[in-house]
Amino acid sequence: MSSNIIELINNAFPEPGVVDYNLLQRVLSEIIESLRIFQVNINNVIRPGVDRFSTGVRDALRTILIRTPLMEILEELRQKLSEYTQSNPHDTLIRPILMQYDRINNGFERNKEQINEILNEIARRERAARNAERIAREAAEAARVIALEEERVRAAIAAAARAPPARVDNRLRLRRTEDERVVPEEDDPGYQAYLENLGRRMRCPVCGFNERDTTLNCEHTLCAECASHPSLTTCPICRAPITNKKAFYLEKKYLKYKNKYLALKRDI
Repeated sequence: MSSNIIELINNAFPEPGVVDYNLLQRVLSEIIESLRIFQVNINNVIRPGVDRFSTGVRDALRTILIRTPLMEILEELRQKLSEYTQSNPHDTLIRPILMQYDRINNGFERNKEQINEILNEIARRERAARNAERIAREAAEAARVIALEEERVRAAIAAAARAPPARVDNRLRLRRTEDERVVPEEDDPGYQAYLENLGRRMRCPVCGFNERDTTLNCEHTLCAECASHPSLTTCPICRAPITNKKAFYLEKKYLKYKNKYLALKRDI
């Protein structure tokens, strides 16, 4: 169809400065009919009750834009009209033709803008959907990691609750009465081993990871996370019922050795 209209346009302008107005009116009628069909195709795709921003609408509108011959036809007619008006600037009969062409071209441009707006909105929604899926996957992965960590802590606490009472070792309590004569001097060969042993003793006996910071009523110490777990009702070391918990503060001398231990780990 486009080749027939382009042929009519060439016949309407048989040579420079000459125009067949009857044939040119026929050309405009054919273009108006093509524009009507173009609008009908758009309305058939974007009809009431249909999601304007679905993938099917996007593909159909792209097909309409690709297959429409109006862009090529209007460009050919614009070029012919421009050449004629340059060679015949005082021809008043061509003015209604130019006005009619402008109306047709403006209508076609409005239809293209409508399609492009819908295509851009579909692309924006697809990007938003992809971002939402990515965020949901990241949140699910974070929840899975947290659940695994909580399960590990619960298992450690349950295992500690089932274990037989351990022999009380006063050194585990980090009591004020520990004999300082057992602390080697810094130049002693066993000083590094003493610091490493002190670092292990500072860790919670249940999870083995966090530092002790909570004292039970039996004077045994745990980390706050394990001590606050609802399933822990008895001390995991002596099995005494837990009736009281309070913050545990390391004595000044242990803080000194703890800092030396951490400095030693950084040097290593």
